[in-house]
Amino acid sequence: MTFSASRFTRRSTDGSIAKGRDVIAQLGVAIGIPELSLEDGSCTLSIDGVMVSLELDAPHNRLVVSSFIGETDGSDGGRLYRSLLEGSLRGIVDATGMVFAVDGQSRVVMAAALFLDDLDGAELSEALSDFVARAEEWRAKLNAAAASAVVPVGPFAAGLMA
Repeated sequence: MTFSASRFTRRSTDGSIAKGRDVIAQLGVAIGIPELSLEDGSCTLSIDGVMVSLELDAPHNRLVVSSFIGETDGSDGGRLYRSLLEGSLRGIVDATGMVFAVDGQSRVVMAAALFLDDLDGAELSEALSDFVARAEEWRAKLNAAAASAVVPVGPFAAGLMA
């Protein structure tokens, strides 16, 4: 077996930073918050009561969108984690790119990466509407599962991936 290595050249982040700022400014104008900006590379919006964080990942030329959608205490024998992993796989398969994780404080996070190359304020607004709708669906499913102490398993169980 023969291996070779090539040097990975990271693109300049200046263009991504400018593009990210421009897209956020366009979004701000579109939603009636003209002063909206990426302070220190991020900003947070409340959209229909859902807190959404937007963070510029300039080295990878993308805007990362995330939201806390629930909590877990891990007492369900791993069923919640399995559902979240299946949801992440489904997000990759259906091209939404939405993934799920659990942070160090047992909070469930939903996230998606939006590439800046083809993004403008209107497209970001549409992507955020879709993101918030899915976050609300998942939040309701996680709350219902916690209330019943049963987490559906499988990508189509109880309409999890509808």
